[in-house]
Amino acid sequence: MATVLILSILVFGWLVFEKGRSKWGENRFYITAVVEDEWIRVVGVNSRAKRAVEVVIPGEVMVPLVGTQGELKVKSLWRFGESEGRPEEMVRRSLESWMGVKIDAVWRGDAAFEWSRVWSGMAESKWDSFSTVKAWNELRDDQRESLRIPSRLTSMKVTPDGQTEVRVDKGGLWAWMEGLWASPAILAESLSFEVINASGEPGMARLVEQMIKSAGGVVVLVDTAEVEDGLCWYESGGESESVSIDWLERQMGCGERTGNRVGGDVRVVIGKEWAERYR
Repeated sequence: MATVLILSILVFGWLVFEKGRSKWGENRFYITAVVEDEWIRVVGVNSRAKRAVEVVIPGEVMVPLVGTQGELKVKSLWRFGESEGRPEEMVRRSLESWMGVKIDAVWRGDAAFEWSRVWSGMAESKWDSFSTVKAWNELRDDQRESLRIPSRLTSMKVTPDGQTEVRVDKGGLWAWMEGLWASPAILAESLSFEVINASGEPGMARLVEQMIKSAGGVVVLVDTAEVEDGLCWYESGGESESVSIDWLERQMGCGERTGNRVGGDVRVVIGKEWAERYR
């Protein structure tokens, strides 16, 4: 009896811990990059909307490689990350920077949404793994949409050594993707965001702006400020219980800070440590 009680307490404590670090929200899209041998599928699942949308990225597509000045084929991202000892991070950051979306998890293999994946030792919360697999398996086939990047946004060339390289117009890609994983709940709140770049790195505010817009937020101002340490934080006027704020905290990793706001309902400030993720 005592053993059962102790095990029950341990399991309960573990579940509380796993839920505490969860990014899952049933009223917004949870986005997973599924790495396979010849392509990467970026899949957003929304259990409340009963909808999943995936974008299939062919392996020959070239993407900027975070942490370097170069670029790499999509199908080589995981292997390069393994050589650096951080494959999930390399895939996540490179795709986030290129696609302008916040990716919650990276899974390896073509059986990503089978129940066995929940316990496979992935870095994200097991609560998230369980919730994502459960939501995916409850969807009908007609509630799952699979998309390819439009050919009008791509160009292809063959290198002198016979390798095929496909490049995608980044501005066109961001515009095409903007509404794919927009949360109906965030859209309904219609909060307006200001994004302030205090990282000292050009382009960071635009990247965060795109991530917010991709989730369904409305950005009314993008600006710069004096450089500050830290990741990201937000200032709001009492909207702390909103879906949009919850998304900022859980999926963007922003903390709350009191301060004077001008203009929008929420001000998001990007610090130096945030920019270091994408350098």
